[in-house]
Amino acid sequence: MYHPVFQPGDLIGFSGFDPPSIVVNVATLGIPGRDLTHVGQLIEWRGKLALAESTGLCGLPCLYHEVPVFGVQFHPLADRVRTYRGRVWHYPLTKLGRRDFDPRALRRFWWRHRNAGYDLTQAIDSRDLAFGWLIRRFGREHLEHLYCSEAVAAGWRESRAWKIANASVWSPRRLEREAQVTQGIIGPRRRLVHIENIGLCYAGGS
Repeated sequence: MYHPVFQPGDLIGFSGFDPPSIVVNVATLGIPGRDLTHVGQLIEWRGKLALAESTGLCGLPCLYHEVPVFGVQFHPLADRVRTYRGRVWHYPLTKLGRRDFDPRALRRFWWRHRNAGYDLTQAIDSRDLAFGWLIRRFGREHLEHLYCSEAVAAGWRESRAWKIANASVWSPRRLEREAQVTQGIIGPRRRLVHIENIGLCYAGGS
């Protein structure tokens, strides 16, 4: 049985079975139910941890806005796991990812973008089909609005877990593979299933 220890900066990945998730899988050459369709990351939230993410498909009230929003939002991880229709995965930051990692900088990044809307255009541009690679190659970074993996990549960069030039080019599936296989900043994933196993183990520090 998996007893996770969560820390700021950890990646939380989602593999959905609903129609929007299937579309994301097809567009990013993924396999429904196995490859990621959405990502968020853990940040410190008032002495505990919360899931920070940018999405338009979550009906839970945001911890900050106190209503469901279309864009950047914050939730208790346990609530997201319990209500998500699909599989949820935990990817801890590795020692390499934490070597220069600053959890305060990560928190400041998400707080600065707390009112950012969801960036549907760049989410579509991160696809692998229909010349998506060409758009990614010549596209510019825009962080006024954020889609899920763009926000995670930018958060990792600002907190010095990952050095990247352009945060606006990543699909959830490519972000996972680059961060894990190529860069080695996140470890192997473990599935989060039972809500009783998802206590907030964070006790401060990075």
